[in-house]
Amino acid sequence: MDSSTSGALTISQKASTTVMSVLLNSMMRAFQLHPHTWSWWKEVKVHKNVCYGDSSIKEHRLDIYQPKNPPERSPVCFYIHGGGFSLLSKDTHWMAALYLARKGYTVFSINYRLAGKAPFPAAIQDTFTAAEWVHKNAQQYGADPTQWIVSGESAGGNLSLGLTLASCFELGDTWAQRIFELKLPIKVALPICGLLQV
Repeated sequence: MDSSTSGALTISQKASTTVMSVLLNSMMRAFQLHPHTWSWWKEVKVHKNVCYGDSSIKEHRLDIYQPKNPPERSPVCFYIHGGGFSLLSKDTHWMAALYLARKGYTVFSINYRLAGKAPFPAAIQDTFTAAEWVHKNAQQYGADPTQWIVSGESAGGNLSLGLTLASCFELGDTWAQRIFELKLPIKVALPICGLLQV
């Protein structure tokens, strides 16, 4: 394949990613307007775009979904969106966060830098930074910091597994060592549809 063909392929891939991202974002916004979900929102308090890391990095934001009538001990649910590491965001995955909060979990749904703008290991570093922030701040949002569920689907499944492994084993990198030293009290790891061998 010559350079002109690979250049056209790259432009085509970027265009496809952009189109798919716009389509999925629009679809999830439309679902938020559906009358069936209105009663769900009344059961949950949402804190949008809370900064968890470097305030100059726009992706260093998370949303917190608190049940309005929480159980006495509301576990932390650390949720990581999917999208093949290259598209989507916490805003496209509000339905999972809302569902879990309605079941009594305090959900911390994170954004992370996507591969098109920030190559590996940016996404996993952002995940670890967000986990450190949640570890320090969960209690002020009514969450029980001694009970963690870590979950995500697709790319989020990979990232949730990476966070769980770094909590259990010393992996060598400085940013992973901090997670190991925190000894996150992960009771459940639920990596959904991750291509975990990648």
